[in-house]
Amino acid sequence: MEIAADAAVDFGVPVEALYGLVTQESGWNPYAVGDHGNSHGLVQIYQPAHPGITVQQATNPHFALRWAANNLLQNYRR
Repeated sequence: MEIAADAAVDFGVPVEALYGLVTQESGWNPYAVGDHGNSHGLVQIYQPAHPGITVQQATNPHFALRWAANNLLQNYRR
């Protein structure tokens, strides 16, 4: 959870938002698979929508949490 808090702080998004996202999407299982094998990792990165992200990246907690925090930031800016 510490790397999630660090990612949230680094990107300036609420820690609670990132925690909630991870809890909902994967229950904090970095190897979670959903959407008939199309979504992977803590934040369930959907491979068809993000073909440049590998399964290895999606299941890497550091990568996935920073990716999700950045995504949250971009959505907050809209």
